[in-house]
Amino acid sequence: FCMSFYSMAQCPAGGVTLNTQAQVDNFLITYPTCTTINGGVLITDNGTDPITNLQGLSHITTITGDLQITGNPTLSSLSDLQNLTTVTNGIGLLNTALTNLHGLEQLTSTSGFSVSGNLTLTDISALSGVTSVGITGIAFLNNPALTSLNGLQNITTNGGRLYILNND
Repeated sequence: FCMSFYSMAQCPAGGVTLNTQAQVDNFLITYPTCTTINGGVLITDNGTDPITNLQGLSHITTITGDLQITGNPTLSSLSDLQNLTTVTNGIGLLNTALTNLHGLEQLTSTSGFSVSGNLTLTDISALSGVTSVGITGIAFLNNPALTSLNGLQNITTNGGRLYILNND
């Protein structure tokens, strides 16, 4: 019985929603051997315990669903995602305090990117390891400080649409 319980606790069943910094921090404590999340990950600040870092996810290499980081006005870095290599579905970054995407350097493929409403985002060069984007495509919208698309130059396959609008 204990062995069965331990096996089940290696990774959460299904997707993960993290709304507070305590939930982010406790992920590593609760799932210390989990490297693959089977499902999507939603990281959204509920305002009670602002999310300022993603250290609790530093051991994750694969997300089989999508990664959505939205409404996190105090999250200024993705550096704790430095081991992430694969996000099967898309990546959405909406309304964060990010200035760059450092931490995503190991990422090689995803079904798409949607990066929108990040007022201080200036640098996407961390995406230079991505060579393939699937059916969801690429969208960079309403990131007024973004002046360069350096980081997208190694994408050789884009299976979806390309939207680049209202960036500086």
